[in-house]
Amino acid sequence: MWSNVTRFYPLWVIVPYILIGVLSSIWGAFEYAGYDKNSVLLYIGAFLILFSFGYSIGVHSGLPVNRDLSLQEKKQIVGGLFRFCAVISFVYLSFEFAMALFSGNLNINLTTTGSAYINSYEGLSRNSGNYSIRFLISSLAALPMFVCVVWGVFYFKKLELIWKIVVIYVIVMTIAVFTVGTGKQKQLGDLMIYLFAIWGIKMASESRVKLKNVLAIAAVMLVGVGLMLTLLGSRYAAIGVNSDTINEGIHALIYFKQDSYIMKLFGQNLGFAISMLSGYLGQGYYGLSLAMEQDFTWTAFGGSSYSFSVILNQLFGFPFLVEQSYPYLVGDNTGWAETKWHSVFAWFASDFTFPGTLVLFTFVAFIYGRTWKEAVSNGNPFSVLLFCLLSVGIIYIPANNQLMHSPGGLFTLIGIVALYFLFRASFNEPVEDYEAVEVAAS
Repeated sequence: MWSNVTRFYPLWVIVPYILIGVLSSIWGAFEYAGYDKNSVLLYIGAFLILFSFGYSIGVHSGLPVNRDLSLQEKKQIVGGLFRFCAVISFVYLSFEFAMALFSGNLNINLTTTGSAYINSYEGLSRNSGNYSIRFLISSLAALPMFVCVVWGVFYFKKLELIWKIVVIYVIVMTIAVFTVGTGKQKQLGDLMIYLFAIWGIKMASESRVKLKNVLAIAAVMLVGVGLMLTLLGSRYAAIGVNSDTINEGIHALIYFKQDSYIMKLFGQNLGFAISMLSGYLGQGYYGLSLAMEQDFTWTAFGGSSYSFSVILNQLFGFPFLVEQSYPYLVGDNTGWAETKWHSVFAWFASDFTFPGTLVLFTFVAFIYGRTWKEAVSNGNPFSVLLFCLLSVGIIYIPANNQLMHSPGGLFTLIGIVALYFLFRASFNEPVEDYEAVEVAAS
């Protein structure tokens, strides 16, 4: 049920999350050389104010309604799209699993995920222009996998048994192939964000919090965080790094504090893994600080996305514009390379300037607030998709421009935004008018 309380649920998560990340960069387990904390605090403060402003306008705005589609047509659109995406996801993940199994590269041991992660990047050459068919297929498969997982979880109770099995299979195989198989945290992290976002929508739409649902989502999140800590610990173990040796091989601009409160509270092993995870939340703001000290070089709207820059370069002969972006300039001038985290702001500022990026995210917040309203009050399936996707981008704010970095991410963002603006008005009737669209149940 839509109310003054439920309309601001996402802000209650986002604002503390961003603040915790900034504060961890200041008082966490790491010290950063030349960190301009005041400039970062001022900028992030302005961001939170403008983001909250844009979000508030979004959740208070009127929603366009187009009654051009019948209930049956809506079911055919959503049901047909879901089934198509589910089949594509099933086939693709089965293929990836089989390839890994028969090549002998399938890792099934959590303790060796760190080595699997390192091996997965062996021989990688960025912007070489040599992209295999398998890589292109994986990029194109990202969109249907996203739709399958989000709609599959959101409408799980309404699905026929066969489609429930497919959704479970896709989720399990995603974790098996990518998280355990290659040691990558992204797919697991994305799944956790999807689950949390969907749970928030359902909780807000029901206007009540069920204890069993809270316990269930808490258990999933704890298991997920535990698995991410295991993966992180395995990565560092694979390269011989622990709390005693980290300062010998860590980046010259940062220093790990052995006596931090995290190490004292959680002990040597767990404390180290948690410290590194907190470093993930904080180091991007250090990169932002370094970026704000660089001279502005405009990247002609082609520098905020690595993949988009590659497309412009390889297909249209443009300069490799991303190399003129703030993260690359920071790497050239300070040694904090573009592969490090610089926050999403440094990437977009290359195209829009730092003040312009704040304006851009005010608009993003407006769309985010509107999709939340449409998903909660009207059960709009396309708003559910975009809300979950934007939630991923927002969670990665301390890191990078996650939604536009990889080809698969860029393709997914373009596809979901296109679907949203194409169909959102047609699905903005009150949820009781079509029972949240019974996906694949007819």
